[in-house]
Amino acid sequence: MSDAFFSVGAGNLPFGRGQAIGGQWNRVVDGLVAGWQVNSILTAQSGLPFSVYATSSAQCGCSSGGLRAELIGNPFPAGFHQSIDQWFDPAAFSDPPPEQYGNSGRNIIAGPGLTDLDFSLFKKFQLGEKRMLQVRGEYFNILNHSNFLYPTSTTDATWNTGGILTQPMPARVGQLALKFVF
Repeated sequence: MSDAFFSVGAGNLPFGRGQAIGGQWNRVVDGLVAGWQVNSILTAQSGLPFSVYATSSAQCGCSSGGLRAELIGNPFPAGFHQSIDQWFDPAAFSDPPPEQYGNSGRNIIAGPGLTDLDFSLFKKFQLGEKRMLQVRGEYFNILNHSNFLYPTSTTDATWNTGGILTQPMPARVGQLALKFVF
């Protein structure tokens, strides 16, 4: 498992009076163009491992759920190409025989990873000595990268979707806000 969180380019843009660009601008231009701040967070994460479970614990007389499935083949056979339509081969698993625990190991399959870039753009307008107006735009998953939750991993009635990534995580989300400080 590998996680990476990066803060990319956080800070004020170099525009306006006292900055690298626009040091000689008049007050109107400086008021509109200067004082912008950008922030971003890049998250890159490999998939966490998960287990494949059997339909119910009633078959083994277990008092709690979590009975692992029976491993009857290779979840990644030769020539297998992992995709959202088939993350692993569900034919490699079945319910265990009655009164037995399944033989599949714990966390034998890695789930889908996550790649996400969040971005924000802020502008402060000073309205006197104690008052300030902030305009902000915030965008989550700004590149609209497709990220998915884990595939169905229980050998029950939903097993026809076993190994398929059916639940996407939220797509790009944007919000605009005004903040008045007094």
